[in-house]
Amino acid sequence: MIKKFTYNNPFETYATVLNIEESKSDLLYFSKTENTFTYNMTDTTVVYGLGEAVRGINKRGWIYDGYCSDDPCHTEDKRSLYGAHNFLIIDDKANGGDRFGVFFDYPARITFDIGYTDTNTLLVSTEKNDIDVYIVEGETLREIVKNFRAIIGMSYIAPKWAFGFMQSRWSYFTKDDVVRIADSYNDARVPLDAIFLDI
Repeated sequence: MIKKFTYNNPFETYATVLNIEESKSDLLYFSKTENTFTYNMTDTTVVYGLGEAVRGINKRGWIYDGYCSDDPCHTEDKRSLYGAHNFLIIDDKANGGDRFGVFFDYPARITFDIGYTDTNTLLVSTEKNDIDVYIVEGETLREIVKNFRAIIGMSYIAPKWAFGFMQSRWSYFTKDDVVRIADSYNDARVPLDAIFLDI
């Protein structure tokens, strides 16, 4: 099941492909005050998501910003990387708790404090109060992901060569550098389908 909750006048991001009617009920799972959404976790709640982000699979214990830049220094103290993917799965079903996904369709700075300031509190803060929030339910994690993908559309399937073996590095400065790398793979009889000039 998917429910959409709209606040004020959200900017059209075109991030969704399904036309879901706004729910007239109260927001599920979260409490809301002005520009902040709050969810109370338990000690065993696992939080997945956010796409390209530093740290582990369970996002608890850190603050993440959905406001990204091309920062080449990928250290664990960073709060964002290249892409803002404002989708989370909250899972505590194994201990009798909640299991659901939530997508914050919001194009500006959004901050996810996932148990950093308060161990068992998930705080999602936006600069303005103009946002669409989608609650995505399902019996399993797979079903939640499947329902979310129905909202945003199917992924692009890359061409066959893109599934091959590739060499990638930032700092090939000349054409000769690239040719030398390709030749070294050929000499070592290691298949190579592509060379990227950046990560």
